Amino acid sequence: MNVTAETNREEDVSYFWLFPDGSVSDEKNPLSTKLEYGQYEILLFAYDEITGEIMSSILQIDHRPIPKKAKSSSSTKYMLDLKDVPQDRGG
Repeated sequence: MNVTAETNREEDVSYFWLFPDGSVSDEKNPLSTKLEYGQYEILLFAYDEITGEIMSSILQIDHRPIPKKAKSSSSTKYMLDLKDVPQDRGG
């Protein structure tokens, strides 16, 4: 399973992902460990290195098998767009 963060800037932003299995990543577009099918919450914290703002969001996913008619790939990709989701801000 892949997750992707979309922001309006490519630089000066740090990421911290927390996955349901307890693994973490500081990559913008990490590949998480394999998860069984089910419902999960993935947490993302993004730190704006210019303004000092911390944005956080929860990605709630329902990870299900890809139907056989659909083009299959080796992983399922979920995207979290920080430009369009409600954000908690801290400093």
